[in-house]
Formats: sequence, structure tokens, C-alpha cells
Amino acid sequence: MMLSPMVLGLVAAEALVAWYAVYAAITGTAILIRWEPGSPKEDQLKRERRTALVSSILGHLMFLEILLLGVFVAIADELHSLLTGAMCAAGTLNASGLGYPALLVMLAGSVLSGLWLVLNRLDARAPDFPLIRVKYGVLPLLALVFVAQAVLVIRFLAELDPEFSTSCCASVFDSDRGGFGSEVAHLSAGLIQPLFWGGLVVTVLSGVLSPTRRGLRWLFTGLSALMLPVALAGVIGFISLAYYQLPTHHCPFCLLHAEYGRVGYLLYTSLLVATTAGMATGMVSWCGRSNSLQPRIPAVLRSLRRWSLAGYATFVGAAAWPFITSGFRLSY
Repeated sequence: MMLSPMVLGLVAAEALVAWYAVYAAITGTAILIRWEPGSPKEDQLKRERRTALVSSILGHLMFLEILLLGVFVAIADELHSLLTGAMCAAGTLNASGLGYPALLVMLAGSVLSGLWLVLNRLDARAPDFPLIRVKYGVLPLLALVFVAQAVLVIRFLAELDPEFSTSCCASVFDSDRGGFGSEVAHLSAGLIQPLFWGGLVVTVLSGVLSPTRRGLRWLFTGLSALMLPVALAGVIGFISLAYYQLPTHHCPFCLLHAEYGRVGYLLYTSLLVATTAGMATGMVSWCGRSNSLQPRIPAVLRSLRRWSLAGYATFVGAAAWPFITSGFRLSY
């Protein structure tokens, strides 16, 4: 393992999140088995206090889990200078077969953490813990994801070898090389651009109009889930080309470098906020059937829509900027 303060900090944080997620899942299951809503018994009061403590600590660790995604990518980008052949995080991740699986699991963990944080905050707004069974019922699944993530990340970092020659991003996204990255990079521009821009327009419109019809709220939720992979494919397929001003450079990680204003962090952060908040609107609608929550649901949905639409607006602005400010165009 390439030891550095950042790497050691990431390993410690991953282990902490995984350990506490397992502990919270076991504790939550035990609490649910004996849960007696509305009971004045002393044991129930103790369980409620323990629930508040576990949820508070877990909420902070879920927020840490979201931050770890950015830390992992930043570390992968930093370590590329120590690996022969690597030009950015793409080469570092390609130095081990566990690099890209770890990144995908971390992305899933970040989205799930964001959804759980919304669920936990909504539950805290009611005095009777109406969502306790839902938010603790999903903890075993979250614990499984976080443990898998910790194992993948730690094993990936342990396998990195400075003497190993890896591939640069040009090779990873090269059409002749094959593989998933190459296939995404070389999707037809005539296919990915209409799907990308059209999907964004329909998603944003459904979000703006969702207060008028319940069906549009579910459409907004579903489209937000779909836009995460579609938007990432769009960044690889053609947005990166406009920033690099090169028709063959598809790497999504070089956008994190200073020469491009580190615009990748803005793109990916705004996309994650937009899609997670959009997905959360459907979750809140489904979970908000409790009498104690119904008066609070409209305000929560308004807040989530604003966050999601602000995220989409930021992402669209960053994605369109190189096309607006330069003469670069793709022909197909």
C-alpha cells in the first residue's frame, strides 16, 4: 500500500463507517424486535433514547460516507504521479481490477447515504418515530454495501504497486482497446446528445410541474435515477471533448485538474445532489402517509425540489459552458 496521510485517513474512515454500520444494523434490529410505539414503559423510553443516539451518530457517518467518494477520487488522482503510465485517476483505478468496482460501489453508497439522511431527517420531525421501521429496516442492506466498499477500497489501495505499469486515460477510453469505458466513450454523438439534453429537459420540467400532479412527482423520481448514468455517459461521450477541445480525449477524470478549472468537481457534485434529491422526492411521498408526517411533507418536498433543480441548473450550466464560450462543435 502507498502510505500517506490521505491514504491512511481514507482507510481509517472506511473501516469506521463499515464497523458502525454493522453495529447500527445489529442494534437497530434488536430495537425493532422490541419496539412498542406509544408505550409508557421504561424499557421503551430507553429504546427511544438509544434510537436517537444511534441515528445521530449514524447521520454524521452517512455524511462522511458521501464526502469519502470525493476523497477517494482525489486520492486516486493524486497517486497517478507514482504509477508508471498513469496520467490521472483513470490510470490509478486501472492499475488494479478492483479500482473501478470500488468507485461504483462508493457511488452507490453515497446515493443510498443521501437518501437515508433525508429519511432520518423526516423521521426526526415527528414525535412518534413513524419511520423507525423503514430507516432501521434498510440498515442491514446499507451495512452490506459499506462493508463491501471498505473491503474493495482497502484491497485496491493495498494492491497498488509503483513498479506496475498501468494504462493512461487515452488507452482506457480508446475504441480499439474495448471494455465498458471504451464503449461509453464512443457512443454515437447522434444518440447520446439527444438522450442527454432531452432527458435533462424532461426531468427538469417534471420537477418544476410535480407539485401540480402526483404522477409527475413519480416521473421526476424515476427520471432522476436514470439521469445519473445518462449524464455520466454524456460527460464521457461529448462534454469532456468540448472542455479539452480534442475530438479523441474522453477522460472524465482529467476534468478534475487545475488546467481545466477543476470543473469536474462542480459537474459531479451538482449531478449527485440533483439526482439524489430528485429520487428522494418519491421516497418522501411514499413514506409520508403517517398522520404525524402529513402536515410536514409539503415543506420537505419543496426543499428537495429546490435542491434538485438547483443541482440540475448548475450541472447544465457547467456542461453547456464550453459549447457557449468556444467554437467547438461535434459533427455526426
